[in-house]
Amino acid sequence: MGSSAPTLAGHPHRTMLINATAALLLGSALMVIVHECCHWIAGALIGHRSTLYAFGVEYTPPSEGGQAAFTALAGVIGSLLIGALCTSWQPFRRSNGFGHLLWLWFGFCQLQEAVTYLVITPFGAGDTAVALRGLGWPDAVGWVMAVLGVGGMFLTARMWAPHMRHAVGEDLLLARCFSFFPWLISIPVGTVLTSAQLAGAGMDVSIGEATAIMLAGVAATVFAPMGFIFFRRNTGLEHRPLRLPSVPVLAIIIFVLLEVLNLTVLMSGISIG
Repeated sequence: MGSSAPTLAGHPHRTMLINATAALLLGSALMVIVHECCHWIAGALIGHRSTLYAFGVEYTPPSEGGQAAFTALAGVIGSLLIGALCTSWQPFRRSNGFGHLLWLWFGFCQLQEAVTYLVITPFGAGDTAVALRGLGWPDAVGWVMAVLGVGGMFLTARMWAPHMRHAVGEDLLLARCFSFFPWLISIPVGTVLTSAQLAGAGMDVSIGEATAIMLAGVAATVFAPMGFIFFRRNTGLEHRPLRLPSVPVLAIIIFVLLEVLNLTVLMSGISIG
């Protein structure tokens, strides 16, 4: 994803900010595609015509009951398993370049995506709420899921904090460039892109669903600012400076191409089954 520099020498904070922002945007975009593909494939497996859009999947005929629960949970379980794999197994850590940074953002976004759905279950929005209704489980189960989800948010943030420490050492400003500022930048970028997708998509979306989709973009990366709760507690960890390019050109190109795909082909949807 671009040629690696030996260190962050020169303009370390600017280099970190550019690379971390690119990794967040690309990692979260890849997370959404993978998550939605889990729904997409699940619908086809149960014999429905499954149509993939940039932010969701539509089934023909509409899935109901246990089938609705199956297709909804496919995304949540898929994100949870992929996130757990990527956050525990880090094949690019030895090179410690942009690939490692992207892997971290992608994995943690997957994990946070699953956790976020648990949190919003009692409010009737999201995959886990659909599954709850499909299975006919009582509302109390939704509140149990929400409590587990809140705990999961803090656990995910706690898991993120050591990676911050490894990458930045004691430099708090560098930590903000690694985690906090990219999150802030991603909010307006994600809002504009998601609004454009919602405005032009061929999929019918209610106001409540649109609101949940918009909020999900922010929530999927909330572990980044929450990681600072645990940052000071991770003292004594080895400082492993990232080897990053000044600008990750290839990553930026891939992100732009993904958004072009979202705003063109996936506007009308891709169907299987």
